[in-house]
Amino acid sequence: MSALNSTRLLSVYDSLRLATPIMAPSNITANSTANSESTALPIDPTRAAESNLLQILAVLTIFHILALVCVSLRVYSRVVVVKSPGIDDVCMVLSAACAIGGWAAFLLQARHGLGRHQEALSKDDLVAFRHAGFWQAIVSATCALAFLKLSIGFNLLRLSTCKWYTWCLRVTMGMCIHLGCLDHCG
Repeated sequence: MSALNSTRLLSVYDSLRLATPIMAPSNITANSTANSESTALPIDPTRAAESNLLQILAVLTIFHILALVCVSLRVYSRVVVVKSPGIDDVCMVLSAACAIGGWAAFLLQARHGLGRHQEALSKDDLVAFRHAGFWQAIVSATCALAFLKLSIGFNLLRLSTCKWYTWCLRVTMGMCIHLGCLDHCG
């Protein structure tokens, strides 16, 4: 009985799939299509020339520099002044290194259309832009934040006095490791 139902569902699915017209994505334009250049709408030259690249890179660079200054001051105070560096400082430096990697991915995106309208980009630039954005999301948004959370967790472990609090912190840090870094490797 269930095999008959699954066969009916597959036939209904096939009939719907064949009856539904295949729609082109809305972001395909004259620059990114190979066969249908005559049917694509022309791109407005003033819209194609618009770019917010300088503003985006200025904000990104300022905040990355501020973050690196803060991390440098933290490491200096822990290593030189207090002379008690810990694993939390190592995690913070790794987080800053990942943030620099994410900033480098933004620079790669700048070469391929960051700040410009999507329909003004060629297909090759759009693919390269999205590829750099993928790696920026993994390196900066995922791994850097995971190391930041681990740094905070290790710093809180220094202050813990009861076993329940220590156990909860370690479980939370384990989840950060699994979801933040290892989840993307396998």
